[in-house]
Amino acid sequence: MASLHDTLANNVRGERSRRRLTQAQLAVMLGWPRTAIHDIESGRRRLGLDDLAALCRVFDMPLVELCHGGRDDDLHALGLR
Repeated sequence: MASLHDTLANNVRGERSRRRLTQAQLAVMLGWPRTAIHDIESGRRRLGLDDLAALCRVFDMPLVELCHGGRDDDLHALGLR
Protein backbone atom coordinates (compact mmCIF):
# COMPACT_ATOMS: atom_id res chain seq x y z
CA MET A 1 0.00 0.00 0.00
CA ALA A 2 1.20 3.52 -0.78
CA SER A 3 2.62 5.78 1.91
CA LEU A 4 0.60 8.75 3.09
CA HIS A 5 3.16 10.96 1.36
CA ASP A 6 2.49 9.22 -1.97
CA THR A 7 -1.27 9.31 -1.38
CA LEU A 8 -1.17 13.07 -0.76
CA ALA A 9 0.95 13.64 -3.88
CA ASN A 10 -1.55 11.70 -5.99
CA ASN A 11 -4.54 13.41 -4.41
CA VAL A 12 -3.14 16.92 -4.91
CA ARG A 13 -2.46 16.11 -8.57
CA GLY A 14 -5.90 14.56 -8.96
CA GLU A 15 -7.76 17.41 -7.30
CA ARG A 16 -5.86 19.99 -9.34
CA SER A 17 -6.73 18.10 -12.51
CA ARG A 18 -10.39 17.72 -11.55
CA ARG A 19 -10.56 21.48 -11.12
CA ARG A 20 -8.82 21.93 -14.48
CA LEU A 21 -6.05 23.98 -12.94
CA THR A 22 -2.51 24.06 -14.21
CA GLN A 23 0.35 23.76 -11.78
CA ALA A 24 1.03 27.45 -12.38
CA GLN A 25 -2.56 28.44 -11.59
CA LEU A 26 -2.59 26.44 -8.36
CA ALA A 27 0.76 27.92 -7.40
CA VAL A 28 -0.59 31.46 -7.85
CA MET A 29 -3.63 30.61 -5.71
CA LEU A 30 -1.30 29.38 -2.96
CA GLY A 31 1.36 32.06 -3.36
CA TRP A 32 3.97 29.36 -4.02
CA PRO A 33 6.39 28.89 -6.93
CA ARG A 34 5.15 26.52 -9.64
CA THR A 35 8.07 24.25 -8.94
CA ALA A 36 6.65 23.63 -5.45
CA ILE A 37 3.50 22.14 -6.99
CA HIS A 38 5.56 20.03 -9.37
CA ASP A 39 7.74 18.80 -6.50
CA ILE A 40 4.69 17.94 -4.35
CA GLU A 41 2.97 16.05 -7.15
CA SER A 42 6.13 14.15 -8.06
CA GLY A 43 6.79 13.23 -4.43
CA ARG A 44 10.00 15.25 -4.18
CA ARG A 45 8.59 17.67 -1.61
CA ARG A 46 7.12 16.61 1.72
CA LEU A 47 4.08 18.51 2.90
CA GLY A 48 4.17 20.24 6.27
CA LEU A 49 1.12 21.13 8.34
CA ASP A 50 1.04 24.69 6.98
CA ASP A 51 1.20 23.32 3.42
CA LEU A 52 -1.68 20.93 4.11
CA ALA A 53 -3.79 23.69 5.63
CA ALA A 54 -3.15 25.93 2.61
CA LEU A 55 -4.11 23.17 0.17
CA CYS A 56 -7.27 22.37 2.13
CA ARG A 57 -8.26 26.07 2.07
CA VAL A 58 -7.63 26.43 -1.67
CA PHE A 59 -9.44 23.19 -2.51
CA ASP A 60 -12.13 23.94 0.12
CA MET A 61 -11.92 20.41 1.48
CA PRO A 62 -11.13 18.88 4.85
CA LEU A 63 -7.82 17.13 5.40
CA VAL A 64 -9.54 13.75 5.61
CA GLU A 65 -10.63 14.14 1.97
CA LEU A 66 -7.15 15.20 0.87
CA CYS A 67 -5.82 12.04 2.57
CA HIS A 68 -8.46 9.79 0.99
CA GLY A 69 -6.99 6.42 0.12
CA GLY A 70 -4.32 6.55 2.80
CA ARG A 71 -3.60 3.59 5.04
CA ASP A 72 -6.14 3.20 7.82
CA ASP A 73 -3.46 3.07 10.53
CA ASP A 74 -1.97 6.37 9.29
CA LEU A 75 -5.36 8.05 9.15
CA HIS A 76 -6.26 6.73 12.59
CA ALA A 77 -2.95 7.98 14.03
CA LEU A 78 -3.77 11.44 12.68
CA GLY A 79 -7.27 11.35 14.13
CA LEU A 80 -8.86 11.26 10.68
CA ARG A 81 -10.63 7.92 11.24
